[in-house]
Amino acid sequence: LTLSSRNSDLLYWLGYPAAVMVEPSSADTNNTAPVGTGPFKVEEWRKGDRVIMSAWDGYWGEAPALESVTARFIKDPQAQAAALQTGQVDIIGNLDAPELFDQFTRNPAYDAVVGAGEMEIVTGMNNAKPPFDDPRVRQAMMLAVDRPSLIAAVSSGYGTAIGSHFSPASPFYEDLTGLFPYDPERAKVLLAEAGYPDGFSFEFKVPTRTYAQRSAEILQAFFSQIGVSAEIQSSDFPATWIQDVFKDTNYDMTIVGHAEPLDIGIYARDNYYFNYDNAAFRSEMEKIAAATSEAEREAGYRKAQEILAEDLPALFLFSYPKLGVWKAGLEGVWENGPVPANDMTDVHWVD
Repeated sequence: LTLSSRNSDLLYWLGYPAAVMVEPSSADTNNTAPVGTGPFKVEEWRKGDRVIMSAWDGYWGEAPALESVTARFIKDPQAQAAALQTGQVDIIGNLDAPELFDQFTRNPAYDAVVGAGEMEIVTGMNNAKPPFDDPRVRQAMMLAVDRPSLIAAVSSGYGTAIGSHFSPASPFYEDLTGLFPYDPERAKVLLAEAGYPDGFSFEFKVPTRTYAQRSAEILQAFFSQIGVSAEIQSSDFPATWIQDVFKDTNYDMTIVGHAEPLDIGIYARDNYYFNYDNAAFRSEMEKIAAATSEAEREAGYRKAQEILAEDLPALFLFSYPKLGVWKAGLEGVWENGPVPANDMTDVHWVD
């Protein structure tokens, strides 16, 4: 590989799905008959229902313990839990409804594990439009949010408050929530300094995702305590939200989970939906790319977090948990989620 400039994250990016190696003769049909390099091969793919895989005897590594794996697509959280309780499935890699999780923690027939994921729930603001072009307003909005109460209401207390764009799953994570803790009175002072002593109103475009809808309603109440009125507008996800918010940046505030690990560099991208432009942050990302040691790279990522935590191009709310549930006696399941995947290579049953 020949790069136009040094990039210390190259090896990391090569592990992303977009960099996957594809065998040339299967490339044209991979969207219907995928061929990968893992320990299982696809036997049948029923679109929208399930993928049936079997162990491949030509695998380059150690053979998997399981002879076959069936991955089912179950969107409704209630149906997910029911499928596990009735024996239709053995594993739920990430239960989508935190309020259903406790019932499994109390049942010895299951292992229920609260793992760390990479998804950060952030409330993005259009930094190119008033009032969110003023960092004092953005800071005031952050001070209006009681993150522990938000987590309790949205995800039954599961999750970790964050102060910048990294989750605790990242090796570079730094807890910066203390910079702007819940303080409505201080928020009102900042709003007055920014020229909004009586608050203001704005449109809050919220994607049709459960965590987003729940969060928006709680945030609306928090904002009202400092005189700020949020008009919630539901935006169909992904189609409408992607076009309206992500591509056209036609919004005041939104909320979404960013699930890609090590994606803090999005705040340095041109024309990204935050419309954020900070020369110091861009410079720090360039330094990270040019780093020649792991210590230098880590220092750069910590500095980048600190810049965002102070300037707040988005409200950093919480890291969404990975709530895994599986039948007791099943081992080798990923407890944490460094990438949004369910690796079955080492999964096996024990007596």
